[in-house]
Amino acid sequence: MSKVTLDLDIFDTPLKELNLEPPLCVESDLSLHDAVKVMQDKHVGALLCLKNNQLEGIITERDYLMKVLNNIDDLESSSLSNIMTHHPFTLKANEPIRKAMIEMNQHQFRNLPVLGEDGRPLFIVSMKDLVSFILSKLPKDLKNNEDENDIPDHDDLY
Repeated sequence: MSKVTLDLDIFDTPLKELNLEPPLCVESDLSLHDAVKVMQDKHVGALLCLKNNQLEGIITERDYLMKVLNNIDDLESSSLSNIMTHHPFTLKANEPIRKAMIEMNQHQFRNLPVLGEDGRPLFIVSMKDLVSFILSKLPKDLKNNEDENDIPDHDDLY
């Protein structure tokens, strides 16, 4: 197999160039039940929690797993503000993906809110988004798996 080099300049790519979708935002007083429903309906793993149109927190699948299951019985009467990560670490859209990767690795974040210059949420960058971006820069022949049939279907993994 021939040696492949990756242009390290890709790590200086501004986050905004990932062209990610706007985040799903909800009010921080939304019930845990309703928030779970939004996440299920929209197939997302994180929601940004707002108060007066300003980012107040983030809620993720992991928060439900670690803070809600076996701890909170009534999801209807408990609000996101009880379990969300308040004032989450954020990045600006013009910061490089390298910075996102460093912060996510250091702090074990899976999702980071990215803000515009006005402080409003533009999108959430996930570790999956970063890996996908880097893989998209690899040569095509390196991305193709010769034994694709040996890879189990996603649904078979669970």
